[in-house]
Amino acid sequence: MKKRFQLLLIAMLVALLATPAAAADTVYNFTVHQHDPQTSHTGMMLDALKADLLEKSGGRIVLDIYHGGAMGGPRDTIDMLNNGVCDIGWGLQSYFPANFPASEVASLPLLGIVSTNQTNNVVWDLYKNSEVMQQEYSKYKVLLLHGHSGSIVGTKAKKIDNFAGFRGMNIRVNAGPTTDFVGVVGAAAVGVPITELYNAIDNMTIDGVITDLSAVQSFALYEPLRYYLDENISVSTYFLLMNMNSYNKLPDDLKAVLDERTGQYLVDNAYKYWVLKEDECRASINRVGGEMYKFSDADRAAMKEVAGKIALDWIAAKEAAGLPGQKLYDLTVSLVEKYAHLNN
Repeated sequence: MKKRFQLLLIAMLVALLATPAAAADTVYNFTVHQHDPQTSHTGMMLDALKADLLEKSGGRIVLDIYHGGAMGGPRDTIDMLNNGVCDIGWGLQSYFPANFPASEVASLPLLGIVSTNQTNNVVWDLYKNSEVMQQEYSKYKVLLLHGHSGSIVGTKAKKIDNFAGFRGMNIRVNAGPTTDFVGVVGAAAVGVPITELYNAIDNMTIDGVITDLSAVQSFALYEPLRYYLDENISVSTYFLLMNMNSYNKLPDDLKAVLDERTGQYLVDNAYKYWVLKEDECRASINRVGGEMYKFSDADRAAMKEVAGKIALDWIAAKEAAGLPGQKLYDLTVSLVEKYAHLNN
């Protein structure tokens, strides 16, 4: 009996000793959903992240990326994350205004942002230093919050060569403060999915679009577009979020790997893919004979006056809804100035 008991203890000890070794060999596969093409700035960033995590984890963190909306549309991302359909999702906060009302502050028009690097640091710093922003994302593991350098106004048939030129036009925008801007300048804001935008421009279902140059390049919008008002109307912000249950499946050593290669690391590196696409887009526009131009000082001043009124209305609406609108706005303005030197 004693010998049998000893053998049992040995067997239990062997099993206990074997458990960490088995866990150390476990591979964790995570499904990633994003709606841009694989060749886009987003696709390039995520493919680079996949390779980076694979290397740093010794092959134990594997991202299975579904590019181009293969799993669902742009407005499905949050539901897919919440329901565990995907483990990680990339998308735009503007598609989910009820989920991310405070995040709209970075998309207020004409804040003075001039580069993607600047935007990324502004948005990430805003998240790190704002309790209400952190609350918006509290149910997720936040891998990255970021944005682009600013939006042009692209048109096919009509050149908007002065402030009054917006009137009567149908302009595609994302939701959020840019919609307010379009309405105030006398145009109609139209919602068109990014995947249908090329045809909408080409067929002149819409007159113009407010979007960033990296998106113009990624979706070949430089082909139907002809004129580009290059005034950095506003920025769109993006999220890269992970289902918290999926994150918690990782052992501590792999959580450390994921934490190290996301967050501030991505803030410092992801902008390069947007800059690459912006540079490619300017070359594409030149190649097909597109025209980029700017407003006069007087027309730019008129736009800024409108933007100031929109900011005041936004602040008042958020305060009425119980959010610290003024505090969020003031912090954002200060961060735009703080990172103004990041003009690349």
